[in-house]
Amino acid sequence: VRATTRVAPYISMNLSYTHAEMSDEDIWNYAIERKLVILTKDADFYDRFLISEQSPKIVHFQLGNMTLRALSDYFDENWNKIVENLAEHKFIIVKIDKIILI
Repeated sequence: VRATTRVAPYISMNLSYTHAEMSDEDIWNYAIERKLVILTKDADFYDRFLISEQSPKIVHFQLGNMTLRALSDYFDENWNKIVENLAEHKFIIVKIDKIILI
């Protein structure tokens, strides 16, 4: 099955999958193999990042509950900063008031 979708003007996803659900490990390996960035709200990826020898780039969103409008405004203001920092950093924590680079 192939799914293509566009999320806001920021993210384009093109996923090939055979199962409706992938484990965190499947997502991790898929991203490493294809040099993709994982965008997540799941703190488990941070724990895996700390103990793994090899990891994909990860953006961990810690924005809490936001309206769609507030989220769109946040991305309008911060998305380019996040993307630019991916060139130098493997893990980025995105909070409402700051962006933490690891």
